[in-house]
Amino acid sequence: MPTNLPTCCGYLAKSGKKADASGAMVYAVWCDNCGRKGTGPTPESARIAFDRSSSTAVVNKIAPNRPPVRFDAAHVAEFVAENAVELSSIVAPFVKADRPLFDRMVKKNVRYVMGLEGGNWAKVWASESGRESIKDAMDEAFMLGATLPDMGCMVPYGEVAEFIPDVEAYRFAVTTGSSAPFQNLEIEPIFERDQYKITRKDGAFALEFTSILAERGEVKAIAVYGTTRAGKQVGEVYPVSRLIEKARTHSQSYRSYLQDVQSFEVAKQEGKVKRDGGREYVEKTINKRDGGTWNKRIYLDELSNPYDGADRPEMLRKLAGKSFLAPYIKTRNSTAAIEELNESDDVNELLDKALGQAFDAFEETPAQTETPREESPISEPEPAAIPEPPADLAPPPAKAPSKKAEKVPVEKPAVEISEDDEGGLGLY
Repeated sequence: MPTNLPTCCGYLAKSGKKADASGAMVYAVWCDNCGRKGTGPTPESARIAFDRSSSTAVVNKIAPNRPPVRFDAAHVAEFVAENAVELSSIVAPFVKADRPLFDRMVKKNVRYVMGLEGGNWAKVWASESGRESIKDAMDEAFMLGATLPDMGCMVPYGEVAEFIPDVEAYRFAVTTGSSAPFQNLEIEPIFERDQYKITRKDGAFALEFTSILAERGEVKAIAVYGTTRAGKQVGEVYPVSRLIEKARTHSQSYRSYLQDVQSFEVAKQEGKVKRDGGREYVEKTINKRDGGTWNKRIYLDELSNPYDGADRPEMLRKLAGKSFLAPYIKTRNSTAAIEELNESDDVNELLDKALGQAFDAFEETPAQTETPREESPISEPEPAAIPEPPADLAPPPAKAPSKKAEKVPVEKPAVEISEDDEGGLGLY
């Protein structure tokens, strides 16, 4: 489904999908209040069509006492409930298959995000890019099946936030359940004063620290390694320089930092640096979704590099773990989906649900010139069973048992990987 749904008439737009007369999947985004609607063959094209559409009727279908759904600290639970379909599509199948675990993860993560208030978080919640970064961080946690703060935390950097998973989050994602590809996993930083030995014999990776001092110096590399279910020891070492290059493309907080630094450099060359008391700042014009603009003040003393300082080792571990484990996680999610299918009482229902989620999670290329076709009105999707605000969260009643045919064992696919030209696995 379309992600980052727009706001219209002060409310979050709705989204849905269905098969048209020819059997093709059609996506839609619409506003219940004014009648605006956009449809298209992909989630992104539906969103683009909605942005270009205009009101078809000025009829207030929304009850006057219904508050707008906003994404801020006080409305996280409501936002999660309203976007249940989108969120459920990204959660790893091996987590969704365990309903108590799934419910507990959603409850804890909602409570955690609702508590991100005060101090530096006020700046993050105040900007659109900051709120988007918190939503992205929530998505990352759901994709790993990570409960917060047990398996990671969110950290503010200027006006954006980033999710930093603990090693336990990655370990859980690849060692838990019958479809897990690993028996054990480690993600270790290697510092400049460490004495160590790395070997790879007959494909078996090994890292041994022969000396570790109290003052280890700066991080020089990150090693990711573990034992697969087949008993093979696999691993890779990622130099800091390689990880920082990945961060330039894939870390929102680092990209934001580099952009702000560049704005300062340009302003200095043009003599446009301003002062607020003793503080230097520049003004940067930001485009708004409604077509307008606003001026953002960037203070030099507030610029924060997420890959410097106390968080540097953890941020680098995150990039290395994500790079190395991506192919394994993709494989185990596919295996878990097959097992979930075998354990279902209603195979047809699960197939429909799984296909819908596969379309939702698929990364579509935005439409460039095509004009989305108009279809008959699309009904609202059934709300998914994601809990409401914390005080009212409760697991749904258990489903009555039904007779099933004897399960047919599913052969788990072997996990095989290959090394890229740099000696590591290319996630990106």
